[in-house]
Amino acid sequence: MKMTYQRLSRYIRDYKYAQHKCSSCGNELSRVRLLFSGKLITHKDIMAMDHPVSPEEWQEFMAQLEPVCRFCSTICTGRKATLFDIEGFKAHLVSDNTLCLATVREYVMRMRRLDQILTGKGLTVARLPDFGSPSQWERLLPDKSRINYRIALTKYACYAEKLSDTAHEAEGSV
Repeated sequence: MKMTYQRLSRYIRDYKYAQHKCSSCGNELSRVRLLFSGKLITHKDIMAMDHPVSPEEWQEFMAQLEPVCRFCSTICTGRKATLFDIEGFKAHLVSDNTLCLATVREYVMRMRRLDQILTGKGLTVARLPDFGSPSQWERLLPDKSRINYRIALTKYACYAEKLSDTAHEAEGSV
């Protein structure tokens, strides 16, 4: 019996267009981005994958693919945040059904940029001010769009407080 091989790029395109939900946030997908082992696959990457693969090889490859929306692809790729829990913050905001996705994206991107700025200044998690000290945070925020950073930081402080409360409840039940 002859084994049928198909180009990997064909398998990927078929897979890509069959996806309807983001695997990260669960939102409906209008445009799909694919991550392979956590790295974004570009259109050029897909076009270069023109070698034939067997159905078994495709199944192994497919197990490492993750369909995500454009927003989640920007969060999942690139430099990982070191000062703030960006992934958890995003999940927290998405679960709050009162915010539209564009607002969630704005808060998350502000916190990601703030992480980069503060890391660049040499700050560590241990050296970050308490969220209850707005004057200490004020001197760390960039001059440009300061109000927007302040709003995102306030939202992040609510998330951090919720995490802290959850951790204390878990300790109390042990």
